Amino acid sequence: MKKIFLLFVLFPVVIHSQQSKIDSLLSIVKMAAEDTARANALNFLSFEVSYPNQSLDYARQALTLSEKLDYKKGIASAYSNLGNAYIEFGDFDKAINHHSKALKLREEMKDKTSIASSIYNLGRIQYLQGNLTSALEYYLKALNMREAIGDKKAIAATLNNIGGVYFSRGEFEKTIEYLEKAVVIEEKIN
Repeated sequence: MKKIFLLFVLFPVVIHSQQSKIDSLLSIVKMAAEDTARANALNFLSFEVSYPNQSLDYARQALTLSEKLDYKKGIASAYSNLGNAYIEFGDFDKAINHHSKALKLREEMKDKTSIASSIYNLGRIQYLQGNLTSALEYYLKALNMREAIGDKKAIAATLNNIGGVYFSRGEFEKTIEYLEKAVVIEEKIN
């Protein structure tokens, strides 16, 4: 009962917090010149909004502006956000295409954190398509990169998804192994 009460008390706070973040980003977009700050705000908006149509719109605006500015980090983020929106629509071919473009740019920039994120997203698409072996390969590659970087939150998310793959394959001992590792890390960072 206590958990239900907390859910009703905290849920509006989370929604208000997210809306405040979105409102702040919208202010930046309205006030900023056509520069990288505006491109970044558009990309963050694309990531934060709840509706895939809005996400697509902001990502497309970010992509157009970033291309105009030759802002590779903004272009890569826009491709990633487009890929995530297409995942929500179930258009996996477009999602793979956009995440692959993001990965290529991120590799050119040698941005290891973002490379790992792109690989993770490609694994997510494979998982959603039921390609469990391929999903596992992507997730393990992302995990290795994230461990080398030391990104604990991302490591925990990746371990969780690897556990999900093993669960879907009926390999329950491996599922427990990876989920327990994820829980240990989550407990340390929270």
